[in-house]
Amino acid sequence: MTKIERMKNMFEMKPVDKVPVSFWFHFTGDKKYGDEYVKFHLAYYRATNVDFVKMMNDAFAPYPIDIKITKSADWRSLRPKGKNNKYIRDQAEYAARLNDALQGECMTFWTIFAPFTSIRQGSNCSDAAVTQHLKDDPESVIEGIKAVAQDCMDIAELCTGKGGCTGLYMPLASADVGRFSREQYDKWIKPQDLTVAAAMNAVSKYNIAHLCGWSGVKNNTDWWKDYPLQLMHWAANIEDVTWEMGAEYFCGKPRMGGFDNRQQGILYSGSEAEIRAETRRLINISGTKGVVLGGDCTVPMDIDYIRIRWVVEETYDIK
Repeated sequence: MTKIERMKNMFEMKPVDKVPVSFWFHFTGDKKYGDEYVKFHLAYYRATNVDFVKMMNDAFAPYPIDIKITKSADWRSLRPKGKNNKYIRDQAEYAARLNDALQGECMTFWTIFAPFTSIRQGSNCSDAAVTQHLKDDPESVIEGIKAVAQDCMDIAELCTGKGGCTGLYMPLASADVGRFSREQYDKWIKPQDLTVAAAMNAVSKYNIAHLCGWSGVKNNTDWWKDYPLQLMHWAANIEDVTWEMGAEYFCGKPRMGGFDNRQQGILYSGSEAEIRAETRRLINISGTKGVVLGGDCTVPMDIDYIRIRWVVEETYDIK
């Protein structure tokens, strides 16, 4: 099978010749920009032989909010940037440049952060202040969330169209334990997430929901179970949903993860034998159908690429 055939079969819950593998990490400095962006993505891809590329958008994070926020009502002034805005056009350009270099060798996925996550990260206010703004004046802040959601939809269209990406990768946050009640989340956050998810599905049938547990704070993962994206990626080593529970918990949907992404995890700190044994253990638990091996989230930036290569190599010997 080609890498694309393998991934299509995985999404469709069909047999594969081996379990697909992919990991990724954040780029810093010049690696985030222009020619270096393409160069380092390609170098990593060639060195590890992963089955698909999740394109990093570190050059475009955080989302740039160009108004000063001092009170909840200020969020009403936020407007969509529009498809012709440089921030949005450049994302499609970066995607196109990397896809041109890959020449259709594998599937590629562009990252689109959930709208409220973008507001939390891009505001001049603290994360706690933005959350409090929403609680104090939800109608005003939701207007801002809607503006960002429109930008997310435009990015989805352009990065799969002009950018040539196979699909999209949506990190979900803000369901961390203690931030909102279920009623608040469903009323304030979820509707715009689902609007973006629908736009993603309109341009691709291969999309990934990332239930983000990178900070080590547990999430109410059940709030995301019904999000209508095709591959569920969660932090099995942080959440109460273990790798063993994945198939039943996500109702048989394709799922991704398994490896602890932190420095204390086997992938970063274990021996070659331990990494290969963990690869086999995870596949013995999950089976080979509808599964991608990866990390809970981004792996450390200084990881030795050979460690990822060992996982990829081992999957070729597991049928």
